[in-house]
Amino acid sequence: MVGILIASHGRLGEEMVRTAEFIYGEIPRMKAANLSPNESVNSYREKIKMLVEELDEGDGVLILTDIFGGTPFNIAITFFNDRKVEVVAGFTLAMILKLATVRNEIQNISDIAKFIVEYGRKKIYYAENPIQQKEQ
Repeated sequence: MVGILIASHGRLGEEMVRTAEFIYGEIPRMKAANLSPNESVNSYREKIKMLVEELDEGDGVLILTDIFGGTPFNIAITFFNDRKVEVVAGFTLAMILKLATVRNEIQNISDIAKFIVEYGRKKIYYAENPIQQKEQ
């Protein structure tokens, strides 16, 4: 089973995992790596390294980061050559919930990463106000 690591600034990743588990129930092989405000880049890199090693049972680890180009993303991509790792920037709660089930259906980490990016794109909606539309 592919491991899932949610890497973010502050406690966003931790809270997203907690919220997903509130909705779904316990999600095995999923952890969060919070970047604290006063934490050094080296300390955070070691934290991610340790969690990647813990989560990888041979199928790899998908790292979801909060934003492209931020410290969690920049550190996550340094693991491409060390292990079987894929990185996706810009996670949502819907994506995390979907990963809880899809990784049982799709075993290839690259396929999971590509699937979840497309899934995330499809799950963003603009909800127009029907009352406002009638008035116009």
